[in-house]
Amino acid sequence: MHISEKIQLPYFSKNMEEVTKLLEKAEVKITFWGSRVVTVDGLDGRVSLSSLVKRSCLLVDILKKSETGLTPEIRALGIKLDQKLYHLFDDSYSILDESNFITRLIVFIREYIFGVPNHLSSGYRSITEDVLLADFLEYDSKEFVQTYCDGNMTVEELEENGDYLRTALAFNTHGAGSVNTTFSATTEQFFNRYPQLA
Repeated sequence: MHISEKIQLPYFSKNMEEVTKLLEKAEVKITFWGSRVVTVDGLDGRVSLSSLVKRSCLLVDILKKSETGLTPEIRALGIKLDQKLYHLFDDSYSILDESNFITRLIVFIREYIFGVPNHLSSGYRSITEDVLLADFLEYDSKEFVQTYCDGNMTVEELEENGDYLRTALAFNTHGAGSVNTTFSATTEQFFNRYPQLA
């Protein structure tokens, strides 16, 4: 089976555990022409690292809207996925450091001068550091307080303590914007709450 078939969103969303386990064996390579690509032992072909990150971000949105939503088990898989993507980025920078001058020059031109779409730029790395993990560990304010504060704190108290992380814009049925406060747990908070998933 081709790797791109495994990360198609319909398959990925229904078989996240299988795909995440497959990606544990993933390796990153840099082609002569400067593309950062991921291969998995046992699967045919390769896929660009940036494409894998984009699909992972879309996956979170699909899973949030699913019947079950983001269960603790899915959140734990999301953390593993995020960590693997982060390591793939690190590995790609190490490989790039050891690449020949021409390959490094082509990567620089593609990513930093022309900003070719679908190729890695420094922005994709920050997605795994900030956006993807935060999305997998995002809760509405009440759910966050119930899950991590044992209901002993109000949302207002949480915001005053500096644990408030972000506000998302939500739209009510009339189409007018309203502010929906969301919180993202840290990996440490999550595994303290669900040690069996570590």
